[in-house]
Amino acid sequence: MSSIASADFQISRAGVVKARTLRTTAELESIASEWLELWRSLPNSTPFQSPQWLLPWWRTFGSDSLLTLEIRLSGVLMALAPLYIYADGSVRRLLFLGTGNSDYLDLLISPALDRNEFNHHLNEFLFEHDSLWDVADFQQIQEHSLTAFMNTPDEFERSIFVQSYCPLLKLDRISKYAMKKLEYYERRLSCQGNLGIQLVSAKEHLNDALSRFFDLHSAQWQAKGLRGVLDNERVRNFHRLVATNLNETGHLRFYELKVNGISIAYVYGFQHARRFYSYLGGVDPDWTRFSVGSQLIGHAIRESLREDCAAFDFLRGREAYKYFWGAEDTMNYRCEIRRRV
Repeated sequence: MSSIASADFQISRAGVVKARTLRTTAELESIASEWLELWRSLPNSTPFQSPQWLLPWWRTFGSDSLLTLEIRLSGVLMALAPLYIYADGSVRRLLFLGTGNSDYLDLLISPALDRNEFNHHLNEFLFEHDSLWDVADFQQIQEHSLTAFMNTPDEFERSIFVQSYCPLLKLDRISKYAMKKLEYYERRLSCQGNLGIQLVSAKEHLNDALSRFFDLHSAQWQAKGLRGVLDNERVRNFHRLVATNLNETGHLRFYELKVNGISIAYVYGFQHARRFYSYLGGVDPDWTRFSVGSQLIGHAIRESLREDCAAFDFLRGREAYKYFWGAEDTMNYRCEIRRRV
């Protein structure tokens, strides 16, 4: 795993550092604007750590076992460990909010807060509440994750292992072959009628476009005899909230492809800190022979270049189409912390 340079952390001991445990949804929601400001300020944060993603997640999938740590310096929010307890049979797991359908999870820590100071408060937090959990199970953390490098006291044992792969395309390394194929796909589809690709952002269109996208995504999987992740009204409602939130903050990138006025494909993604995150796609099964999914991905890549993104993140899963564009694997890790027996 890669190391973290100490220069990345500007140590500041000016002011009073205070830690607080948040146990209710109301407390969590009360810090939403400060949380958003902290998230926006961190170059390695992802959409999956934002309040625009995690607050809807908690409202939709959460329980009554919130256990989140906040740390303030002179009253300003400097760090957040958005955690809760999940009873997995007889094992009580301390998890990040968002565990399950979030591709990247982590702590949020301002570089203005001394890392050792944060580490001290996190360990105190784990000690103080260790009667409530059996294993701290921190999932989908990236190679540069702060979580992976936190020191734990001798009373705890920690294990870290690879959990998943996330193919990443560096936008200065796009496959020339893929771009030539994209031009061929576009010429072939243009013979079918009038084409149009748009970024869905207008409030009055967003909900209808999401409904069509959900249906196309489910139809794709049904054609394979399987159920897709969006074939569930609870999950759909979650994404309606997320899409609305991220659209309002300017981070939603939801592309729609139409032929003769009929929507036949979508790419649902996000953009933050010069990176595009390609979360899900939806394609009308009757149009897959025209590679319309690849055409929308190609459009999203072109738009990402236009918006000065440095990378196009295909997120979890090693599907072949991701490598077609020139993506290379990055790894996510899982960190488990337990009391020594």
